[in-house]
Amino acid sequence: MAKGTTWLLAIALTGILAVAAWSQQTSSLAEEEALRRLVTVQNKMILLPDLLREVGKQTGVTLTCGRELANDKLTVFVKGKPAAELLGHVATILMGEWRKTKDGYMLVQTAQARKWEEELLAWERENHLQDARKTVETYMKQSQRDYAELVREVRQQREARESGKPPDVLATPGGEQIRVVGPVRGPGEDDYADLHNYLLGRVLNSFTPTQWQAFWQGETFVAATFDLPGALRLPPETLQWLREGVQLELPFEDDQVAQLERRRLLSEAESTQQVLLLFALDEEAGSVRTLIARFMPSIPLTRTFGSVGGAVIHTDRKPLHRLDEHPCLKHWAQWQTPVDKVASTKWLKTEIIPDKNKPEPVSEYHGVSLSRQSPFTLAEYLQWLSEQVSVPIVADAYRTVWNQYERIPFHVAGETVADWLKRVMDSGVHKAWWRAEGDWLLVKHSDFWRLRHTELPENTLRQIERRIAQEQFAALLDDYAALAATMTKAQQRRMESPGGYALRFATHFVFKDLPFLRFWGTLNRAQKTAALRDGFLSLERLPRSQQQSLVRCALEAMLGWFGTTVMPFEGMAEPPGAGLSVSLVTARRYEVLGIRSATNFATREEAEQVIEHSRRFGDPNKEYRIVEREMVECHYEWVLHPQLRLRSRLILTPLLASE
Repeated sequence: MAKGTTWLLAIALTGILAVAAWSQQTSSLAEEEALRRLVTVQNKMILLPDLLREVGKQTGVTLTCGRELANDKLTVFVKGKPAAELLGHVATILMGEWRKTKDGYMLVQTAQARKWEEELLAWERENHLQDARKTVETYMKQSQRDYAELVREVRQQREARESGKPPDVLATPGGEQIRVVGPVRGPGEDDYADLHNYLLGRVLNSFTPTQWQAFWQGETFVAATFDLPGALRLPPETLQWLREGVQLELPFEDDQVAQLERRRLLSEAESTQQVLLLFALDEEAGSVRTLIARFMPSIPLTRTFGSVGGAVIHTDRKPLHRLDEHPCLKHWAQWQTPVDKVASTKWLKTEIIPDKNKPEPVSEYHGVSLSRQSPFTLAEYLQWLSEQVSVPIVADAYRTVWNQYERIPFHVAGETVADWLKRVMDSGVHKAWWRAEGDWLLVKHSDFWRLRHTELPENTLRQIERRIAQEQFAALLDDYAALAATMTKAQQRRMESPGGYALRFATHFVFKDLPFLRFWGTLNRAQKTAALRDGFLSLERLPRSQQQSLVRCALEAMLGWFGTTVMPFEGMAEPPGAGLSVSLVTARRYEVLGIRSATNFATREEAEQVIEHSRRFGDPNKEYRIVEREMVECHYEWVLHPQLRLRSRLILTPLLASE
């Protein structure tokens, strides 16, 4: 038998055995007389422990789950069905198995499920890092050459491109020929000569194994020409390279404007006294994020340049792993109800005729700034379906916006249940597998392994949402900090993406305030009280571990804010040393209710201007309302050096979307 055929048979057999095991669990649960009782659960997003407690309450059976499933959520709309059937379907959806305990039953994730999820996450990470590894290799190789030689070479290449047609094939410095399939956004294939990338290559060439491990885990590094806490030292030739590298920025034209720009750039290069480089792996972009700051005398704002580098971006490079070929995804694709079975299932052919007097659902989540429609999760769509068709539904549930980039109507005239499922479950951006199991509808997100890995703790999110609903704004600082302190890099990337999470509060703080919140979450109550009382938390008075955390978080904040690293302005109080200044203040703000993305304004006039703009370019008859609130703001400033300070504010009263 051919090797490929054997492999496919093994995958099919694994899937068959898994289904058989889950079926046996259902039948064994049914042997428990109490679990034959009929139960009713109506919840669009219920935590698994809460669901098991509810079913246990209705049946008298103690039901628990393993710790690895404690943050899993489900959409369950079931009326008068045997508890054993419901629990069997829950096990199927969560890839779990029921185990008899001393006083009841426990649901745990199967060893096969854990193995599959770990493999899929590893495959996806390798795909993301494929280009990053190539970029790092390029920078390290090119940084061993003479910098002036690189500048001349790249200057000639760019001048040639200015006068000619861009090539369809990208030649990497390593000699690899790659077809370009999209716009190459600068810096392009010759960005290895840009000073920040050249310095990056020099620094990486001296890395120890421990530093490499931290780099690939996403830690932010800093290197400077001057003494700075936690910084590596840049080569002494850095200022010379800066003056040589300015040739790459000079305009090719020779008109009056170009001449003025040329003089300005040369003058800035000559007057630069110190250089700082920040960099970190950007796994999602498959490259390295860098920021270079130049310090010049008598100028309040440093000259900065930030970029996500990459010599091989936007190419047709094939991924190392095709995820759809993984046995787990093949199993669920085979599990889904096939087309021929759809035609023979009566309830799938039922036409959906909603009550005309009942309005479509209104989103309860905060608006997604890059989306024109109100955000909904798949749970809202399944809840709507349950109200139209009498069919028990069990699905996994996640706080991801299902209609992320496009409008997905709840109803299209003439649709059957099967038509609805095909349309909603395959929206283009998101997909889900669905199965008609007798009179049950079972649904599973097709990227469940990624969503499970990046789902934020539900109880923490609900706590924040309760605080906002009760207007306990001052307490939000600690709640946000608790969320940020445990947030992984993968969760951060998801939150920063449009529609990453469907939340009942704004997430604008994530982009710039997450490092501050993460550090605040490491402080104990006494340290927080002292910091707010004194207005300053001195670096030297912190334990070593917290000193390292403060520096790391400050650098991460600076790297995420291209162009915002500031020197002291005239009249700004000199800090007592390195550390963090922080204060809570109240401010009167005006919020506009009725716009898709909530924003607060300093004056009523600004709010009225936004309403006028919305009526002019949107619905002129829509009702808007201005709400005046006393908001709590957290003002803070990182101080690592007299010339390296970063100040900001965090507004602790994000608006509820349901208002």
